[in-house]
Amino acid sequence: MRALPIIAMLRQQPEVNTWLAVGDVLEADYPGLRYFEFPTIAWPYRRPR
Repeated sequence: MRALPIIAMLRQQPEVNTWLAVGDVLEADYPGLRYFEFPTIAWPYRRPR
């Protein structure tokens, strides 16, 4: 299986939704290819003490 991760910030979801049709076409054209969507939620990074 080949995987194509789509990782984006949650606030970018409307833009990511426009790519989903492309992902469907790629899956149809390339047997074994699967795409996965991973929305992320950002928070300020703080280094552990």
